[in-house]
Amino acid sequence: QRICYTSATTHFFFGFPRLMYAIAPIAFLVFGINSVRGLGLETLTYALPSIVLALNANYIIHKGVRFSFWNEIFEYAMAFQDGLVTFMALLNPKLGTFNVTDKGLQVTRRTFDWSSVRVLLVAGGMSLLSLVMVPFWLITELQTWDAVLINATWCVVNVMLLCAAILVALEQPQLRQSHRLDRHLLTAIHAGPKTFTGTTLDISETGAQVVLKNWPNLPDAVDVDLQGDYGTRALVTGRVMRVTPRSADEVVLAIAFENLTQAQQDALVLVLYSDVREWYSQVRSNADKPLESIKFLATSLLRAFREPQPLPSVEVRKQIQAPAQVYVEGQYFPSTALSINSRTLQLALSPEHLLTAPLQVFSQGQAVGLVIMPTADLAESVRLVAQVEHFDQTSEAPLLELSFPKALDPRQSVRIKELLYTLPNPAEVSR
Repeated sequence: QRICYTSATTHFFFGFPRLMYAIAPIAFLVFGINSVRGLGLETLTYALPSIVLALNANYIIHKGVRFSFWNEIFEYAMAFQDGLVTFMALLNPKLGTFNVTDKGLQVTRRTFDWSSVRVLLVAGGMSLLSLVMVPFWLITELQTWDAVLINATWCVVNVMLLCAAILVALEQPQLRQSHRLDRHLLTAIHAGPKTFTGTTLDISETGAQVVLKNWPNLPDAVDVDLQGDYGTRALVTGRVMRVTPRSADEVVLAIAFENLTQAQQDALVLVLYSDVREWYSQVRSNADKPLESIKFLATSLLRAFREPQPLPSVEVRKQIQAPAQVYVEGQYFPSTALSINSRTLQLALSPEHLLTAPLQVFSQGQAVGLVIMPTADLAESVRLVAQVEHFDQTSEAPLLELSFPKALDPRQSVRIKELLYTLPNPAEVSR
């Protein structure tokens, strides 16, 4: 009980000043109740330097780890709940209870939790009403003009902070499985015998964005070697979901980590959360900018109702050039493999062999046999089973789109991965 009373007292005196800050200008502008006895400009002359010095001291001490005015949002969002619940706990420890949010839930649609911010909505509405009353006090001169303007300015700041605190109850859809960290890790992308080095733009436990120089001819299945600030490494498997140009000589690879073992997950957690130089440094690369922070908060209402849209995943294929043969219904068709990834393959068929073949043999879903020859030696050919996804006869060289059935992955996935790493690209063939 002693611990409960101590905690309740702390939270009560933490939330009570915020309640007074929100209520005081409302009491003056709406009801004419003057909670501060004194002349307006003299009171402002006394209080304003203290406020500025406190904000500046907080900025100097915490500019590397906190952003200005965000603590005000947190305190406004929590003050009313804390004030009520902890006051009940002071009367009787069994009365005050807190509901802990469930962990691991995914929000799939936008919702607004009205019950959590009912008091904030009332306070926000009364603050807006207070601003409407400002012309009345100035015209009637029932209150001194300097006190009216000071409380009006105070009320404008409260409206901005209350709006931001109310918007906390607007649940946004979670498009990502896990939170991205702004970590810039040295990264090596391994695609068979080839290795490409880059730096992560951001990273999480399920994926990362990696910045590479130039535009490499990569397959979609890669191995990602991540290095922490003090040498800890994590080698994980990933799939390239999207390649986006960043500048004239840089591209950003969006990579999703797949099929991680427990050992890989443990190594990844160490790299992300333990082997971090910034945790031990007193200097931070991202410093607080108070004006930018208050601008961000003031415009929060404009961003809150934007519908978040996930970036579309673009099919990534390695460009290749290798002879191949397609077998279907007792016939075979010479072709050239043009591009491949772990799930699909594009072929250019020889037009001469299509003159006597019925078009129905390449209908969607048709199973076909496939022979791909990484070299001219037929003994080194790779045999696979695929199915037709699309057949385009409009081009000069008819294009056949094939997909590899997931049901055959236990038998074919290793051979497909070998092809991804060994098939030559057009530039290598021309040399």
